[in-house]
Amino acid sequence: MKKYMISALCLLSIGLSQKTIEGLPYSFENKLEGTFETIEMPQIDVDALLEEDYNAAPGTPERYGKRFYVNYSLENSGSWEILPNGDKVWRLRIISKGALAMSLYYDHYSIPEGARLFVYNESREMVYGAYSSLNNQKDNLFATPLLEGDVIILEYYETREVDYSGSIVIGRVIHDYSDLLNFAKQRSP
Repeated sequence: MKKYMISALCLLSIGLSQKTIEGLPYSFENKLEGTFETIEMPQIDVDALLEEDYNAAPGTPERYGKRFYVNYSLENSGSWEILPNGDKVWRLRIISKGALAMSLYYDHYSIPEGARLFVYNESREMVYGAYSSLNNQKDNLFATPLLEGDVIILEYYETREVDYSGSIVIGRVIHDYSDLLNFAKQRSP
């Protein structure tokens, strides 16, 4: 249990320590006409995963979720919409049915000044961001914290005046099957 708590604290510190700037996703404030791509993760057998966790050898690192290794980027996934002024919005919906929460790890994150990235759940009750060029790191790695629910939506906004096109590559989608942050308990009366 101690390792479980340490893992939870590490995840929280990474996700919640990200620098953000104020604002809302462009689609919240403006009517966007286009629909956008949805990707669904393979179904998982939660009971089998819980049994594996229960029977894990002593010293095995605790896990809270199923990792899906993916390669979703601005170039090969999602949908772009060009706005009347030439700015662009890219959106992608990722579904992992039955997830209590979801998070993302990025193999590459580098966006220009003036661009913004948001991640939010389908109900729009949890919105993280805006992530910006302030989050660019030398190693180009990035992560977003757990969002409640089995749907996560990414929305990237880029002005037409940017110095270079942003690069966002999602390397892992995490399906939280153990309710690491107690979202279900928080909803219970």
